[in-house]
Amino acid sequence: DLPVIPADVPTHDNTMMSDWAYCRRKYALAHILCVKRREVAFPLSFGALIHKGLDRYYEILRDSEQTHGVRDVGSAAEAMLEAMAAVDYIDPTDGHRTKSRAMRVMAEYAAKYRDDPDFQEILFTETPFSIEQPDGFRLGGVIDLWGKYHHKHWPVEHKTTSQFGQYFYDDFKRSPQFLGYTSVGADLHGETPPGVLINVIVIRK
Repeated sequence: DLPVIPADVPTHDNTMMSDWAYCRRKYALAHILCVKRREVAFPLSFGALIHKGLDRYYEILRDSEQTHGVRDVGSAAEAMLEAMAAVDYIDPTDGHRTKSRAMRVMAEYAAKYRDDPDFQEILFTETPFSIEQPDGFRLGGVIDLWGKYHHKHWPVEHKTTSQFGQYFYDDFKRSPQFLGYTSVGADLHGETPPGVLINVIVIRK
């Protein structure tokens, strides 16, 4: 059964539903009593830094594509690095997930995928949503990107990891997060997407 949403909680996202499925006490502490961790784990803050850069990068690509018909990769890369540089980020003591490392990786990303023929027509970048389902359940979240891939429009989820392997994608089979994205696709775009693309950025020690 899906959790009963308190009247003062506007919507449920993937984190809330995952916590409910894992441990009802954890769900109550985190989302009803709003007890949060004092510190954010370094992998999460590092991933957020990468997301900040990706959001700005694809935002500029979308704007230049819609305005001029071509992608201004140079301006997008510069704006991406400026956005990342402005983030208040403390480098971890292990020296692995540093801001300079993240910016270097994203510069390499922009250089590698500047002429990506598969991914076109960016519709929108990091976009929050909150949609009430026909049964009254309120579902929300943030879709990182939405664009055209092989003649169809797909939502895209950015993921960073240092432990990529042959079973990496198994964790996302029947993921509540991705099922939610496809279920609200018609509301956001007018048609149900065929699935969700995962843009994985692997950063090893």
